[in-house]
Amino acid sequence: MAALWPDADGDAAKTSFDTTLFRLRKLLDVDDALVLSAGKLSLARSVAWTDVWALEVAFDAARSRRADEARGPSPRWRTPRRPARCLSRPAAGCRGARVDRQAARRAARAVRAHAVRARASASSSEGDLATAIDVYRRGLEADNLAESFYRGLMRALAATGDQAEALNAFRRCRELLSIVLGVKPSAETDHLSREIAAGSIPASLS
Repeated sequence: MAALWPDADGDAAKTSFDTTLFRLRKLLDVDDALVLSAGKLSLARSVAWTDVWALEVAFDAARSRRADEARGPSPRWRTPRRPARCLSRPAAGCRGARVDRQAARRAARAVRAHAVRARASASSSEGDLATAIDVYRRGLEADNLAESFYRGLMRALAATGDQAEALNAFRRCRELLSIVLGVKPSAETDHLSREIAAGSIPASLS
């Protein structure tokens, strides 16, 4: 309420919220589509569907599969094809009650980032740095502003001894952040570049 009605006091903001919620329920015209519980307003999963939720289910299944395979002999875990295809596409909306597309895109980016880091971390822990590098590069194809992907790529490249390419990755990161967002790389990314330039190999690859 403070974000939506910053100039209204407590009672006025609550009245505005209640009025807006009433209008939203009328516009949706779907019984019980909105759930207000513990101060949090959300869509009811029993009557609404979003692509972000579908991605979460797919990745939960992938993580469960990986855990099952870790308990016994099995081929090396691979990200299932269906979720991987989803990673390359932005959130496209939903069926049933509609959601805020910006919020959906942010959620999809978070899911994608988790999947990329998990896959790259699994590969690097198995000593497969080439796959980890490929995973981070593919992640950057989908989201070339994801600073965590640049850091992962820099660490993996440095671990292979390719210091020059690791620093090139940092320069690409710095240029894109400056051109697109008008910001500098974070202190963490900058510190990592200095470590690599000094010849250090980062201990962590995730």
